[in-house]
Amino acid sequence: MRMSSADIGRFRNKIVEVDAVLFDGANARDIIAWVGADLCKRQRGTISERLIIVTPEGGRYADAGDWIIRDRNGDVYPYKSDLFQMRFEIA
Repeated sequence: MRMSSADIGRFRNKIVEVDAVLFDGANARDIIAWVGADLCKRQRGTISERLIIVTPEGGRYADAGDWIIRDRNGDVYPYKSDLFQMRFEIA
């Protein structure tokens, strides 16, 4: 099948609302309670506070200054602050 210029369209990402909290290094207990102890754990033996977030793709680290989001499916992800600020705005 050959594509013509009439087949090309312009698209944009759908806007998705998420719940989010900033991990400041001191609020680990609150985040673990919010996410659930089965999906969020403290990493022991590190100098700075760090969380391990269980995502559908596997475990990911969250350091102080990262955002933790829960999407509309209930999945939880850590986001570096600069990436979070590029993708999300206050709803």
